[in-house]
Amino acid sequence: MDAASDAIESDAKAGILESELQSPHPLWLLIIVRSGVNNILGIFYFLVIISLSSFSIKLTLLKALVLVVQLFLISMLSNIGMSGIGFVFGAVSVHVKRVGQWATIIQTALLLIGNITIPLFSPLQNIIPFVSGIEISRLIYLQHSIPLNLILIYIAVNFIWLIIGVCIFQYSIKYEKTNGSFEVF
Repeated sequence: MDAASDAIESDAKAGILESELQSPHPLWLLIIVRSGVNNILGIFYFLVIISLSSFSIKLTLLKALVLVVQLFLISMLSNIGMSGIGFVFGAVSVHVKRVGQWATIIQTALLLIGNITIPLFSPLQNIIPFVSGIEISRLIYLQHSIPLNLILIYIAVNFIWLIIGVCIFQYSIKYEKTNGSFEVF
């Protein structure tokens, strides 16, 4: 979530947002690619940590690597959904210019009502992009089977958030180009 909203806000402050908007590729795609590259770099750190800790938790190195790949794929889907929420904040940021602290407050609230520390207690929690992913991760760690409906809900929720976020962001950019403060347009 932060990657999308922070990128938009910081690029606007640096004065390069208008240049990025002139790219042949949509800004939302550039931000998702940027976030994806950061996640791929992060997996290398995680690989080192899980490799070292696999000895202490009596997990074979191959099993640890399979676990890392599975969890990486799960987290990538969460990042897609959270980027959608970030684009909503980015849309506000394009117009208002400063939403950083509000994004942090909302992100904290999502963590508190999500299932970070306790399992799901309400099906409504599944509308938060990472909630089903955490449940899937728990089931993987516990070596239980994963219900197909949980996987489908997880995929659908994350892509719906991405679509909503991109649509709102694109509308905001279009609105700002015609009625706002972009001088180059």
